[in-house]
Amino acid sequence: MSIIVATRAYARASKFDTFFSISVDIVNAMSDTPGNLGVRINNQGLVWFTLTAWASSAALDAFVFGDRHREAMEAVDELTHSTAFARVHTDLSFDQIPWAEVTELLSTR
Repeated sequence: MSIIVATRAYARASKFDTFFSISVDIVNAMSDTPGNLGVRINNQGLVWFTLTAWASSAALDAFVFGDRHREAMEAVDELTHSTAFARVHTDLSFDQIPWAEVTELLSTR
């Protein structure tokens, strides 16, 4: 069974170009990380969501504690109003998880 993680970031309009550039870099790095099973992205204006699937906790931890993600997180307070993350518990396959479920889950964070 894979580990599925949802994230939400409210980007600051004045910092959007930098936020977007770093986000693209992170998504590309994530996609190249061993153990990453998939990445999905969605947005509602300046609110950006990611949904990722991982083969194991070790693969997820390798990415989260890796240099690229750590460096991006150092800038998160400057680039966003707030962020949230959660593990998704569902019987649906990764590709079938509806964004409404992701946004609802993160609305309580």
